[in-house]
Amino acid sequence: MKLEKSVIDEINTKLQDYYGSLPDGKAIWRIVYSETEWEYRRGTFDKFDANGNWVGAHSGVDYRPKYRQWIQDKYVLERLTRVPKGVETDLLTAESYEPVWVFEDINHKFLPPRFDVSKIVIDQIMLKAAQMAGVKYKDPYDGLTPEQAKEQKVEEIKLLEEYLYGNETSITDSLMKDEGVGYGPRNRTVS
Repeated sequence: MKLEKSVIDEINTKLQDYYGSLPDGKAIWRIVYSETEWEYRRGTFDKFDANGNWVGAHSGVDYRPKYRQWIQDKYVLERLTRVPKGVETDLLTAESYEPVWVFEDINHKFLPPRFDVSKIVIDQIMLKAAQMAGVKYKDPYDGLTPEQAKEQKVEEIKLLEEYLYGNETSITDSLMKDEGVGYGPRNRTVS
């Protein structure tokens, strides 16, 4: 379900303002629609005719869909990464936007992208990366007392849980697993 471009532009502007961009203006984090992303790849590719019949293969560079063969009709949070020198890749560029989060629920159903959810995901990725590299990441809870930080984390988790699982109840879970019984209104006679 593609949203208004202005909605995504607004979130992407917030992401760029908050997390920055490269000197050439490329945002470090962005949200894209899975159906519209394409990229040039180097390799051997199968070719098909208009009826879907295989007609051969060719080696070289091809313009290919990036996500839609795996992720249909959803938004993806991407991070700009540099391709390390000496690493063999089928990409033609030294930089690539790589997927880190798909906006979908537990049943792989569409969820609209949101800045606050993106921020939670990004902050956790950055924190873990900094810990692994032995670098101090600017803690988003810096300046808060331990109790305030804990309260804020709990609120963020509640927000994320509501976003991902907001309509989940024991009744809907039972019905989904064919373990529940639903009852409609009793038959009534009108006199």
